[in-house]
Order: sequence, then C-alpha cells, then structure tokens
Amino acid sequence: MAEEVISLSDDFYILSTSPRVDDRVHVLKHGDTFAIFDRFGDIERFGHGRLGVYHQDTRFLSRFTLWVEEDRPLLLSSSIKDDNAILTVDLMNPDFLLADKVVIPRGTVHIFRSKVLWEAILHERIRVHNYGMLPVELDFVIEFDANFADIFEVRGIDRKQRGCRLATSQMVAPAALTTLRSETPGREQHCHMTRLPNTQLMHLSTHETGRPGSSLRTSNSTTG
Repeated sequence: MAEEVISLSDDFYILSTSPRVDDRVHVLKHGDTFAIFDRFGDIERFGHGRLGVYHQDTRFLSRFTLWVEEDRPLLLSSSIKDDNAILTVDLMNPDFLLADKVVIPRGTVHIFRSKVLWEAILHERIRVHNYGMLPVELDFVIEFDANFADIFEVRGIDRKQRGCRLATSQMVAPAALTTLRSETPGREQHCHMTRLPNTQLMHLSTHETGRPGSSLRTSNSTTG
C-alpha cells in the first residue's frame, strides 16, 4: 500500500492511496462451473493467471474488476461461506487528493460486494454507502473481458490453433448488456447490469453523487 506521512497542524496523517499486494484467492463452485477471485472479489490479469470464471473447463470470464476513480478500493475484509456458495467483500475508498490535499479521506465511502455462483451464472450485488458529512462525487468503473481459454491453456500449455474473439455487442436499455463472443459455436459471455428497486442504474463507468448517509445498489449477472 502506498503510504505517506503528512502533517496536519500538530497532528500526523498516514496517507493511503493504494492497497497492499495480496495473493490469496477465493473459490466459488456450483455444478460444472467454478470461479476464482482475489480477496477484493476481482479477476485481475496480473498476479494469479488462473483467476476467472470457468464453465466445463473453459474460462468465460478472464477479467472483472471494480475501480473507484483511477484507483483500486482498499480492502477491509473478505470471506466465503463453508459451502463455497457466497463470497462477501467489504471495501472502502482510498485517500483522494486535489492539489496535494486530501479532499475525500479514506473510509468515507463503503463498498459492499456479494457474489453467488448458481447454474452457470455469476450474480453480484454492489452496495455503495457514503458515511461522510458531505456529498461526494466518484467515478465507479467496472472492467471485464473474456479470452475463452481452456483450462490447459491457463496452465501454460500452448495450443497450435484456437478460435478468435468476435466483435463485442452492447445494449443500454432496458438494462446494460454486453456480449463477448468467440467464433466457437456456443461460446458467449453475457454481462448484465440491472436496476434494483428504488436505486439508480450504475453503468460501466458513471458518476455517482452520494449524499451523506445515502446508498447506491446495483446488481450484475454474468453467464457463459
């Protein structure tokens, strides 16, 4: 974690702008589908190359990350139930600076993520809550990708020939939907972002202004 000690009057403040490196993972499994995440609930390209959502030995989701502005949230805790059914992750915003001054202190915004894997579909619910005394405006970004690699490729075995990614299609209404396709028949990755009752729709990249004490919830589903 990037840390810097700065002086505030007669006190000292330890600046936190990025999380510590953590190589531990969480696994969800149901039927022929399993998913491997880091402790942030993300599927990152760096670190463990085996992270992803797999169905019948093919990786249908090779990247799925949540960012706040241009930074990764700070990890508070993450846990998985004994039956490998639900993954829950608690995060908070890092320090955000403007002209070398802290304008949004770390911990002002709490982010809760819960993931469930069921019948070849990964469901995720994200809840954002502002615990600060003032409204804040932040940019939440979800990035995802699919390379449709089989489990042997993920383990480092080269294939002489493989299919190619086809063009990505997107639809905004009535819910945000992105489809990633392979030329191999039947290999498609659908990412849905749906509106929950009495909430706003959080697109892949959107500005959300949170009033003090206000919450934002969104629900995402990915299916292979």
